[in-house]
Parts: sequence; C-alpha cells; structure tokens
Amino acid sequence: MELENKDDLNQGKYVEIPDRTGTSILLIIFLGVLPGIIALIYNNKASDLYCQAMASKDNYARESLYQKAKQKDKVSKTWIIIGFTLPFALFIIGIIVVFVSEAMGINI
Repeated sequence: MELENKDDLNQGKYVEIPDRTGTSILLIIFLGVLPGIIALIYNNKASDLYCQAMASKDNYARESLYQKAKQKDKVSKTWIIIGFTLPFALFIIGIIVVFVSEAMGINI
C-alpha cells in the first residue's frame, strides 16, 4: 500500500484501528447476542473505512475516512462494553432483589 505522504503515518497521525472481531464474537457466544452483533457490524464498518482511508491518495479523503473509521470504532467499543457489563449488572441486581425480598419475608 503506497501512501502519498508517508510522514503522516510515521508521526502517528493515522493510528491503526484495532480489530474487535474476536471480542465481538465472544460476546455473541457467551453473553449478549444483540450487543455483540451490533459491535461486530460497527467493527466491520470501521475496518472497511480504515482500509479505504489508507488506500486513498487524496489527503482530504484520507482524513475524512479515517475520522469516520475512528467514530465507528468508538461505537463498536461502546457496544462491547455494554454487552460485557450489562449481564453482570443485571445478575448483581437480581441477587440484591432476592436477598432483600428474603429479608422482608417475601417469597419469590
């Protein structure tokens, strides 16, 4: 992949977008199907935009595509965090509800 201005890459202006496919698939399998699928879709969009940005010879187009890729990656990361934390939060809330109801003498 030949870039018009290699100095931008060497100076860290365009940092590679992390691949979150494996994490998204683990999320789909073990915890939450919906957040995992959404994270996988946004991860694929981010990867595609990043590849398009690095292949672009126009600096303006490269910058625009790179910023879009970063936004999609941020959304993907957010859905991964939601997918991993929500089941555990609901589990803790369920345990609290059971203990409180037992303490109050209410049978569930």
